[in-house]
Amino acid sequence: MNSKYISRFFEKGSFKTKAFYTILDQAVLSIVNLLIGISMIIYGTQEHYGYYTVLIGLFNLYASVQNAVINTPMIVLSPRMSEEDAVIFRKGLFVFVLIFFLVSTIITSFFIFFSIDENLNILSYVIISFAIGALLFRDYFRSEEYAQLKPLKALKRDTVYSILSLMGLVSLVLSVNISVQSVFFIIGFSALLVSLVKILPVFNDRPSTNVVKKSFEKSWEYSKWSLVGASSSWLQGNAFVYVPFFLINVKEVALLAAARLMMTPITLLISSWGNVMRPVLSKNLADNKKEKAKNLMVKATLLLLCLLLLYTILILCIIHLIPTNFLPNAYSGVNSFIIIWFAVYFVRIIRTNLSSYLQSALRFKLLAVVGLIISLITVITTIIGVALFGTDGALYGLVISELLYCIVLSWVLKEKNIK
Repeated sequence: MNSKYISRFFEKGSFKTKAFYTILDQAVLSIVNLLIGISMIIYGTQEHYGYYTVLIGLFNLYASVQNAVINTPMIVLSPRMSEEDAVIFRKGLFVFVLIFFLVSTIITSFFIFFSIDENLNILSYVIISFAIGALLFRDYFRSEEYAQLKPLKALKRDTVYSILSLMGLVSLVLSVNISVQSVFFIIGFSALLVSLVKILPVFNDRPSTNVVKKSFEKSWEYSKWSLVGASSSWLQGNAFVYVPFFLINVKEVALLAAARLMMTPITLLISSWGNVMRPVLSKNLADNKKEKAKNLMVKATLLLLCLLLLYTILILCIIHLIPTNFLPNAYSGVNSFIIIWFAVYFVRIIRTNLSSYLQSALRFKLLAVVGLIISLITVITTIIGVALFGTDGALYGLVISELLYCIVLSWVLKEKNIK
């Protein structure tokens, strides 16, 4: 590889560069999430890992709502604004991040009190609730960097967060203190530290009430539909967690989550790939470069599918090589779920890229209606699947709904004149 090609690859503003930094960013976060999960499986109890999965699912719900009302409008609208207007717009939106932090903290406390069958004290409620709120701060600032097409800044912040989290995780393992509350304390504290650098300047230069109002109005024009779509998408993607949690027990959730844990890098890459795709697609569509946007979407989809295939083969090979007693007996047979997860993510990659294109085209209402219908179908198929096939049935229902979702979005993009 000659130096001229390397310099072109890392040229400032290059989409390849942004994609490269995005993949690195996801790799960093994947390592942390993977090590946390493995540590909880090996050194913690199956119940605590199950509760951790359920609570992370709750965080994902909050993140979906925040993503719909704040992050996604910021990502797709900022590239269409002047730099000055975009800065004012983002400052106004951050006020709602603070409000949502308080709301999510209260809701989490009530959820833990009524749903978690574990002897947790008040301090544990506070730690977990505030930790989830701190993770929402980190999630917002990542999206802000991607909205500015600056994934390198997001990578630097997430690297610091990851180092702090891993240092805390090592201390938990050495002190044999792996529990759901101790893990949330570590990741919440780390997320808060890296977010303070961005939070403090906002308080020093607070936006006016008029700016906040205008930012919300501009965002709400699209986010009211995005909110329905994102909430529906969360319901569809997390039915496999909550249906077994309420119908069977938390140990079954831990088993399914352990299999998904092996796919962590792909999971995070899929969920965050849109952060770099949507602003680029949005800019192309705003410039009336429809074919260029579609070609980019197709190439990105093929790239992710290849990565998924290679990664799944690698994981299956590794599982066959590691000692049979590496994982606790409670998790034996977890590799049988990996093939089903491969099928889920294969279809989800296609569906996610189609959705990113439609979001960039500002078709939030269409996505909201389709997503709501699909999410209800997902819950029904998951309940039926669990009733007929037990734990495996939760994933069968997810595969069916993802495939149906993908077919509908493909038809919409083909039949409708999406610009």
